[in-house]
Amino acid sequence: MNLINNSKDRTINIKDGKLNSDTNAKEITKPIAKKESTTKEKRSIELSKEFESLSKSLKEKLKKFAIKSPDILLNITNSELKDMKLSSKENKELGEFVKKYLNTNKNE
Repeated sequence: MNLINNSKDRTINIKDGKLNSDTNAKEITKPIAKKESTTKEKRSIELSKEFESLSKSLKEKLKKFAIKSPDILLNITNSELKDMKLSSKENKELGEFVKKYLNTNKNE
């Protein structure tokens, strides 16, 4: 393969993947892309002791959304609850937990 630039005074020859220049042959190599590590370190999120009575699946969802304490749970909006995709059973369980939590804090 011969390539001639616009001034037509220099010819570049490529043979078998090697660049033949005016002085000597050079090999063409593709740049190697560096791969970044895609592994993410999982942080262990410890739930508050108040959450011990909840089901395992609900605890996992609370960990996934980094809800560590009941105070954080009380600040969640409806759209955030929808994003958690709770089953009807989990939703009912969470509602009962919040009622109990608020009643115990009210009495203290």
